[in-house]
Amino acid sequence: AAEPLAGAVERAGTLPAPLAEALGGAARLAFDSGVHTTAAIALVLMASAAVLAAVALRKVPTAD
Repeated sequence: AAEPLAGAVERAGTLPAPLAEALGGAARLAFDSGVHTTAAIALVLMASAAVLAAVALRKVPTAD
């Protein structure tokens, strides 16, 4: 399979039940960990961009 999670789940289907459960659980845990890491990085980047925009726009004159 092209996708690691799908490939692991597909492969788990060919294994005995205890091994399939362990492989499937490990694959899902690894996927979730990757998603959480990516989300945390995105949060930091977006917050940094917001602060940078606020600081840069503070010097822009308003149209009164």
